[in-house]
Amino acid sequence: MKKIFLLSLLLLTAICNAKFLEGTIVFKDGHSETGYIKSFLEDKFFDYTMFKKFEQKFNLDDNSIKFKKTKDDKVVSYRMDDVAELQIKNGTLYEIYVPLNLKTLNKKGEITDKKIKVWLPLIKKGKINLYGYEYHISSFRGDFPEDGFQFYYQSHDSDFALSPYDNVTMFGKKSNAKIYNAFYNYLFKSCPDYYSKHAAEIQKEINYSYNKEEQMQITKDYIKREKDFRNKKDRTLLDAFELENYETSKFINDYNSECN
Repeated sequence: MKKIFLLSLLLLTAICNAKFLEGTIVFKDGHSETGYIKSFLEDKFFDYTMFKKFEQKFNLDDNSIKFKKTKDDKVVSYRMDDVAELQIKNGTLYEIYVPLNLKTLNKKGEITDKKIKVWLPLIKKGKINLYGYEYHISSFRGDFPEDGFQFYYQSHDSDFALSPYDNVTMFGKKSNAKIYNAFYNYLFKSCPDYYSKHAAEIQKEINYSYNKEEQMQITKDYIKREKDFRNKKDRTLLDAFELENYETSKFINDYNSECN
């Protein structure tokens, strides 16, 4: 049997046993309430099942939030659908969680609804919002363990988050040219001039149409980035994203600086 747990932006050492943490709930109607929020990311294990969506395995789909204004106050619950974001205190920083519907891309490059709404940890805010978390699947009875990162993207004019992968397994992420063409079209649709300007390099990355010398340099650069990542103290999920998705990160950074 496989068991699964989630490491998010909030370190689980800070939120084990479902503690009430200082934080603010920002509601969709514009008002906010500050007090104590009960963690929905509990330090516990989950049974692996092929019938659950990937995000459900990590308890990201709780549809309500428990809150109290003071430590001794009465606990009240708020519906996920009424919340715009959670700002949860982690040391001196506030981590942001946003409830979003999820969509993905099928093999034809079509955006499809995953029919699930989850709390996504915000990694980077911009014209394209980036969300994600680290996961670990411990395996028993001869199965293979799995570690990795899952990332989601939200264009500034979208009310949902998109992952270009419709499944995550030990065999790798499903991907092909149609999926990535649709993915980049989604990301940069609001700035067609940017896409036109960078179309050649985007297509080169999608199709991995590099010559032998370029491939050797890509491998060399990746080895160096990975070494720097492993040696970096206090590395973040953004560091992991830039390591695993270097070209996508570069395109997004260029997009943010070139498009008004």
